[in-house]
Amino acid sequence: MGDKSEPANDSSAVFADAIFAETVRKEMRVHRLYEHYMLSPSVIHKGLVLTNKPTSAGKEGRIETEDEDYKKLLLSASKSPRGKYMAPVTSAQECGWDTEPLVRNRDSRFYFPRNHTEITKIYGQAFAKKL
Repeated sequence: MGDKSEPANDSSAVFADAIFAETVRKEMRVHRLYEHYMLSPSVIHKGLVLTNKPTSAGKEGRIETEDEDYKKLLLSASKSPRGKYMAPVTSAQECGWDTEPLVRNRDSRFYFPRNHTEITKIYGQAFAKKL
């Protein structure tokens, strides 16, 4: 009486498949393949330079030109953000923007160079041979 191991109803699976097939047909009626790709107008308007893939190397990718404005644009594009801007533009640039040390590294209070004595040289050579 409490046995719940009844065979699955095959008609419910048939109806689920029919509903799925109808859904796919309806979606395919309005589906259009988008094949027209272009640069956004803001990229064209600002005159930004699009570079090749990082793995592409060789002279065939370079453009030789006499246009001074284009050469300036290429030079500015190759600079680091610190060379382009006076202050960080994005929040990601704020991290690591000031890379100069806050204190001199030769100050005896903060500078602890490695001391090499005869004992440390001998042990250093012994450990180097083991590796």
